[in-house]
Amino acid sequence: MEKVSTVGTGWEDLNKATNLVCSQILTAEINVPYFDRSRVDGYAINEEDLSLKGPLILQKMNTVPAGSTEHYKIEPGTTIKLMTGAPIPLGTGAVVKQEDVMEKSGEIIINDVPNHNANIEFTGSYFKKGQILANEGDKYTPQLIENIATTGISKVPIYNKPLVYIINSGSELELPGNNLEYGKTFNSNQSMCLSLLSLAGCHGIAGSGQLADDLDLICEEITKGVNLSDLVIITGGNSEGDYDLIPIALKEIGAELLVSGVEMKPGPRTVVASYDNKLIFNVPGNPHAGYIIFQVLIKPVLRKMQGQKDPLNQWFNIKLVNNIKVSKNTRTFCKGALVADNNNLGAIALNKSELNYGLAPLVLDIAPNQGYKDDLIKAMLVI
Repeated sequence: MEKVSTVGTGWEDLNKATNLVCSQILTAEINVPYFDRSRVDGYAINEEDLSLKGPLILQKMNTVPAGSTEHYKIEPGTTIKLMTGAPIPLGTGAVVKQEDVMEKSGEIIINDVPNHNANIEFTGSYFKKGQILANEGDKYTPQLIENIATTGISKVPIYNKPLVYIINSGSELELPGNNLEYGKTFNSNQSMCLSLLSLAGCHGIAGSGQLADDLDLICEEITKGVNLSDLVIITGGNSEGDYDLIPIALKEIGAELLVSGVEMKPGPRTVVASYDNKLIFNVPGNPHAGYIIFQVLIKPVLRKMQGQKDPLNQWFNIKLVNNIKVSKNTRTFCKGALVADNNNLGAIALNKSELNYGLAPLVLDIAPNQGYKDDLIKAMLVI
């Protein structure tokens, strides 16, 4: 991760900032509320009248709706009706709820006098001017966006979305929508990668979706991808077959080999290289394996490129609720789902083609000699 850096900063409309990452401290530009306002539909009571014992009879003078820009003042013995969010008149000591009074002939009767400051939202009680709303590295969630909008801010500082170039290697590939010839297979990796990158807050660039097993063409396409993006993902071509040429092409263009194989299944032959200060991931052509490698290895890198404070995957312990056949010697990762099991939460391991996400999709980390029902394994939410 030491070779990973952010990809620049900018500003974005608040309404388009969902899942982007804040690039600098963001503070409130005004107090929220901007003025003292009523928390309820009710009646303003003068400070002096609060010291009296009920029943309290007050003369109704006016009604103030939310959004009123008029300035009002109440005198002892009088009241002004306030709608929720209406400005508090000068001289108000509390607001009594509408349902706690009796109205009669232009007067109200209050049996139980409220406490001082009851039902008043004071200036700056939510956010004070200058208060920190977001720190560098915070993701813009709907809740955070609502807080920011409350202070009137319309543009926010962001880390730019990483540009990720996708190359799908293999002379056997055909793009969806075309006629499928005998001996060919539709390329599903490109669509999957674009979808994963979109969910990860990145701009996916569809490169060659059917890159032929030709060394010169492969070198040319990798170089093109590096020039057009911040990171390159190559699917396929990294096994030990006669036509698996990606590792050779990486050496040919002068890329620095950082990782040549990982101790995990699937994807033990995953390759990571660096060229022109850009990372290149060469993952298996099997879509299930590519999905797992993306979630386990690539996604944390993308989070760091986006400036997130905690880019690493967050794993937790959970019981496995079914048996799954895994390697007895190698750490195995697989798709899973969070499920309810006898009023407890558990994890179900899924086969490669299963789409049952239960309560939420997971990736499961199963150690050697695990994989049995009730084993305590590690899992992470796919979000």
